[in-house]
Order: sequence, then C-alpha cells, then structure tokens
Amino acid sequence: MKKISNNQCAICLDYLGISVSVITTFEQIQDVVNTFENTPDEQFCNGKGKKFLYIFLLSNLKLEDEYFNNHLDLINQNNDRWINFMDDCVLLHVLHSYLFNMPIGLLHPESHKKIIDVAVKDVTDGLIPSLISGIPIQPKMADVIP
Repeated sequence: MKKISNNQCAICLDYLGISVSVITTFEQIQDVVNTFENTPDEQFCNGKGKKFLYIFLLSNLKLEDEYFNNHLDLINQNNDRWINFMDDCVLLHVLHSYLFNMPIGLLHPESHKKIIDVAVKDVTDGLIPSLISGIPIQPKMADVIP
C-alpha cells in the first residue's frame, strides 16, 4: 500500500544526466537553500566557490549514478555511499537552481509513482511524496513514459 507523505517531496536529476529520483524533506531543501544564500562563495571548496562545487558534484554524481546502475544490489538505506549519493543529489539540484536562477522543481507525486513503477529498484517503501506550496512542478521523464 502506498503511503502519502506530508513532509517529503521528490526531485529528479535526469535533466543533468543523472538517472535517479530522490525523496527528501522540505526542511532539507530549505536548509540547503539557506546555506547557499547565506554563506559567502569563498567558504565553499577551500575558496574555489559554489561554481566549482557545482562542477565537482555534477561530474562525481554522474560517476556515482553509473556505479549504482551497475551495482543495483548496493542500493539500500544501509549503504552509506548510497545515502551520501542521495544527499549530494539534493545539494546539486538546489545548487543548480541557485546558480542558474531557476525555481527548485519538484516531481509531481504521480510522476514519481510512474518512475517507481518502471524503476529497476525501488527503495522508497511505497512512499508517495507531496508538493510544497509555491514550488513549481518539475517536468519529468516519467510524464512521457508510456
């Protein structure tokens, strides 16, 4: 049975070439937004800044995505590497929005369900995310999956 969450939402990074959808909390997204908005650029990556962090995350998360696509047995909530990958995906999604002055898009719950229905592996335990008022819905590959 699917459980609807009142405080969790979903994001997807396929627009960046990373093939995961991530369930996160509204609070985590807001905390990341606040960090990027309130922390001087020179405090990121030993003075290299947020743009450097973006490039670093993007290239490394693409590699992690490929790794987990090739090692499906390692995708689980007990694997620290998987958890770190999910957390870093949230950072990258929010940082992308911050740097390119774009809204933070969320997956519509039905789009998330479509992704899960065709996913190779689902570690959500049937959780259906909700939306955050005022944050636009992210167009998704799930909307075009037959």
